This record gives sequence, structure tokens and C-alpha cells, in this order.
Amino acid sequence: MSSLIKLNIISFFIFLIPATEIAVQIIQYILSKVVKPKLIPKLDFSNGIDKENKTMVVIPTILNSKEKVQDLTRKLEVYYLANQSKNIYFTLLGDCQESDKQEEDYDQEVMQEGEKLIKQLNEKYKKNQNKMQIFHFIYRKREWNDKEGSFLGWERKRGMLTQFNQYLLRKNKKSISCKHLGKSRKRRN
Repeated sequence: MSSLIKLNIISFFIFLIPATEIAVQIIQYILSKVVKPKLIPKLDFSNGIDKENKTMVVIPTILNSKEKVQDLTRKLEVYYLANQSKNIYFTLLGDCQESDKQEEDYDQEVMQEGEKLIKQLNEKYKKNQNKMQIFHFIYRKREWNDKEGSFLGWERKRGMLTQFNQYLLRKNKKSISCKHLGKSRKRRN
């Protein structure tokens, strides 16, 4: 008798999984007929992006060598080639690696390589884009972090994007130094 009980328990679990799948499918079918779907509003960019909806495609990353800058700049170019539309801009947003010094030896090399490659891309794909360059390079400076006991970019990735947005909107609460097409910019509010 115990083998019959074991067989019944095993059979129950074997048939339970398909039975629940069937029940879920039936419930989903009924709900799709009873509850009418609501249209989600969307923007129509089939004719390109208009001036009011300018878009910046950003690659936020930690840069610690010119080889990484070269690799990511090639990717930035590929993204551009796949999305050639007016009012789309591309930025390599580089963050510094954590360090016990405010400036590392490779920082200058990274900034120079980024500036050089972005300038080359802008020359290669020069278009009348309302006087704004298509490609941009920004490299954040290190700040002292008491919690970490080292110099690093403020708040890492979230902070990098926050500072970048503040930089674009000219609402910096903290100063941000970056290289942008060969020009060092500092803004304060």
C-alpha cells in the first residue's frame, strides 16, 4: 500500500505542472477578452528626431587606457552609423579609476586620445547639425571620498550621469572638469 501512495504522490506532481500551465493559459485568454488593452502613448520618430527631442547617446565607463578609449570610440562610431539621424548626438563619458592620487599618469594620455579620436570622428562625419558636433568626449576628475579613503569619480555611474545632466542643463551644484573636444570646461552655479 505504501508503494501505491508513493505512486499517487509522484503522479500528482507530474500532472500538477502541466495542469497549472493550462490553467494560466486559460486565465490569460479570458482576461485578454474581458479586459480591453489601453494604448500607451508614444512619440513618432519615423521621420527622424525633431529639434525639441534632441537625444544624447552616452557610453558611461571607467577609462584607464588609451586602448579602451580607442575601442569605445569605434563602438560610438558604429552606434552613429546605425542611427544616422538629425538631432542624435554621441558622447563617450569617461570616469577615472579609483586611486590614492588625484591625478594618475595615464589620465593625460586618456584625455588626449579621447580628444584626438572624437575630433577625427567629427571631421569624418561633418554635417550641418545646428553648429553642434555629433561626437563628444568627457572625462571626469577624481574627488576625495572619505568613505572609500581614496580619489574617485563622485558617486560612480549614477553620479557620472547626474553630473553630465547637470552639465548639459547648466545646473551644476558641484564643479565638473572635463575635456570636451580639446577644451577644458569648468562650470559652477
